[in-house]
This record gives sequence, C-alpha cells and structure tokens, in this order.
Amino acid sequence: MEIRKPKIGLFAGGIECYWVDMSMDELPARLQQDVDRLIASLDGEVVFPCLAGTPAQSAEAGRAIREAQCDIAVVYHATFIADDMTVAFLDALGEQIPVLQLHSQGLKGIPDDFSLIDYGTCYGNNSAIQAITTLRRLGRDLKLPLVVGELDDPAFQAEINGWCRAARAVNALKGANVSFLPHWVTSFALWDTVPDPLTMYRQTGVKIDFRYVSEVKERMDAVSDAAVTALVEEIYSSYEVMEPPREEVERAARHALALEQLCNDFAIDALACEPFDQLAKVTGCMPAYELGRLADLGVVVTIEGDLQVAVAGLMLKALTGRTGQFFEHLMFDTEKNWILGGHDGGSTPFYMAHPDQPIKIRNTMYVDFKKTDFAFDYGVVPEFIVKPGPITMLNLCQIRENENRHAMRIVTGDAVDTHARPIHMEHTIFQPHMPVTQYYSRLAELTVDHHFALIHGELEDDLIKMAKIMDMEVDCVCTRD
Repeated sequence: MEIRKPKIGLFAGGIECYWVDMSMDELPARLQQDVDRLIASLDGEVVFPCLAGTPAQSAEAGRAIREAQCDIAVVYHATFIADDMTVAFLDALGEQIPVLQLHSQGLKGIPDDFSLIDYGTCYGNNSAIQAITTLRRLGRDLKLPLVVGELDDPAFQAEINGWCRAARAVNALKGANVSFLPHWVTSFALWDTVPDPLTMYRQTGVKIDFRYVSEVKERMDAVSDAAVTALVEEIYSSYEVMEPPREEVERAARHALALEQLCNDFAIDALACEPFDQLAKVTGCMPAYELGRLADLGVVVTIEGDLQVAVAGLMLKALTGRTGQFFEHLMFDTEKNWILGGHDGGSTPFYMAHPDQPIKIRNTMYVDFKKTDFAFDYGVVPEFIVKPGPITMLNLCQIRENENRHAMRIVTGDAVDTHARPIHMEHTIFQPHMPVTQYYSRLAELTVDHHFALIHGELEDDLIKMAKIMDMEVDCVCTRD
C-alpha cells in the first residue's frame, strides 16, 4: 500500500525591524534562500504561508497551517524571532498539531569571514532557546525535543523527516476502524489481553466497532460459486495443499471472500477476530488461510480479539504501508540465540513468506476437530516461514502504575534465513538484539502482553517519536549489549 507523504507546516522568519528600521534590506531575500534550502530537504508536502516578520504575520501563518490540517508544524528561527511572534503563531495554530522547533543557522559553522547580512541569518541561535524558556514560564512547554544541526547536514535533515513521518503516522490512526469479530477472547482466560476500548480511543483516536458472525454467514451465502471456484484454483496453483480435502478448501475460499466483503462494506482497517468458538461453529471454518489473505489485502488482522495488537499493527502499517504478523513466542534456542513464534488461526500476510520456500496448506496444529461439534474436520492453515531481514515487533500494554494507560514495548532483531518448521502455521524465527536468556527476563521486567505485531524493517526510532507525540510511555526491550 502506498502511503501519503507528511503534510508539513513551516513557520519561519524574524523581526522585521532588521530590514524596516535597521537598513538590512538584503536580509529577507537571504532568509528566504535559507528557508528554501530547508524546504528542499523536507520529505513531504510543505505549507509555508509567509516569511513572518510581525505578530500579525505569525498568526496568519499559524491559521494557514491549522486550516491546511498539517501533520506537524516545524518552527525555524531564520533570524531572531521575538516572543510575541512565537505566542501569536501558537495561539493561531491551536493545540492539535505537534510543534517541532529547530535550532540552526544560515551559515555553515563559523567561517573566517562573512558579511553582516550573513551574520543576520544566525541570530536565531539566540531566540530559539529564548522561546523555549518563555513558553515554559507561560506553562506551554513544547512536547517535542529541540532538533539541533546545520541546515545541510543529512543527519539533521533525517531527524526532522523522522518526526514528520511519525506525526503523519499518528494522524493516520485517528478514526481508523478497528472491529471486533465478534468480541474479544472468551474461549480461554487470556486476561492480559482483555481490552480497555475507552482508554485506547483516548490515547490513539481509533474508532472501535463490533461485527457479528451472522454478517459473515450472510456474505458467505451470497458469494457466487464462480468466485469460489476461481479462488480455489488460485489456492491449488499457488500453494501445496496437504491434508485438507477439497471441500474444506472450497469452504475456506467462500469464507475468505465473505470476510473481504465484510471489511469492504464497513471500511474496516483492522479486524480483531475471535475465531475459535461461534465464528467457527456458524461458518464451518476456522479462518486461518482467510485471515492471511485478508492481511495481504491490507487489513490488519489479530486473533483472539486482540485490540492492543490490532492498534500496534495499524501503527506499523501507518509507518510502512504494510501489514505485519500477529506473533506470540513459542520456542527458543539459547545456542543459536533464536526465538520461534507466530500464531495459529491465521496470523501472517502471504507476502511475508520466504520467497525460496513453498507455502503449504495444512490441517491445524491440533490435528483435527473430530471430538468437537465444529462443522469441519481439518481447517485450512498456511504453513510457511517469514523471509529473513531486520524486524521490529510492537506491543501495547496497559501499565497499572501509569493510570492503566497503554505503553509501547518495542523489540528489535533479525529474522533468520532458515527452513520452515513443521508446526502447521505461519512462523518467524528471529535473533533478538540481546541474548535470549536476558530477553525473556527483560520482557517480564517491563511488563508486556503476550502478543506482538511483527513487521520487516528498522522502525524503533520512528516508533519512539510516535510515542513522544502521543504522550505514550515507551521502552525498548532489546538493549543491544
């Protein structure tokens, strides 16, 4: 999925008396050159209303950035900005858009010789610090840290763009539709994942809804036989079908198309599914293949009705445009420093599969359901290993000591290049960025829920920035010792 670039509001300027009263006539053009350099380095759509020189122009800039619904406002003191300009800008901007203040200058370093106009492009060294202290005295602290560096320094530019990406990702969460199907887990006592929808809404802005088994069954009955046949042929041509008989594959295909229609009909961004009880009984399917296919189509999926990991998955998708794996820890190897995990019941989009190994369609890890009153014998379950590469895992856990607010727990590591194991589910084997023996103790020390969202990529820094913008506690599990 292609994600949009951040929309970045830029407030820059300085007190106009330099060129109105003090004969620095060339300074505005020189400041505009520096602003243009900054704009060229920003990886997004930039809204720059004007080079502000007065409180009135500062307020105009704040209103324009607010009305453009920017993800973030970047403040650059191109020369000295007086405090009344800063306050006018923030008053007009409002409190919904995060503000990132820069500390930079027009000149590179301290040259041996330069003009007084060039010198004027460095006056913001003074006011950038002054503004922060003034705002603190007014009780209006900026939430985000000061970003310091030279305008043309790639590290400085990367840090700014990281904050812009994070702000866009935070905005992408607001209003995202997370739907339970049909509710959180009741089959087993998994109390660590019992959700708190109101707190989640308050912290992230996601919309939380419920969908019903009857709605899935209605859509299964409406799926055309031709559509089912076409999908069944795709399954047999794409994967190695092992134990499940054809009628089970046909039922799973019908179920998959119904779930796709359900998500389209209700604009569902993440589906927190409890697949083991009523859904399986009514539809005759435990949706394993079905949920993997849904994730391939861009819907974040979780099992056991896990709201926290559904939102974690939306955070990862907001940063990458990709859905990830629903993960729990299942095995470890201290000699190789490996951990194996995944989840039965459909956990992983097919695009994450190792490209050089076959994807198998198996029965469930519980062999069959002949001793239950479920209407199927085998289930249709993908078995593959996730491709190698850097991975990031994210968990949102409520912390009692912090008023039961959700906190981020981030794991970093590398998925290893190895063969799939015969465990009848999608799985990842990864090396955490710390010894396994310390890793589990670290999880216990921090407090985590037992489920995670896993995705390829190094996203730790961007997630930490998202947490800061959202005023959410964050800890990195792996210490990289």
